[in-house]
Amino acid sequence: MRQNKEIETRPIAIIILWRSKERSDAAQTIESMP
Repeated sequence: MRQNKEIETRPIAIIILWRSKERSDAAQTIESMP
């Protein structure tokens, strides 16, 4: 049961990290624009 829970929660954490990374990348591109 514990392994299943870890597998279920991990993708959510990955999505959150990926989203935050996408946001920071977008902010950097907007800042670098003239």
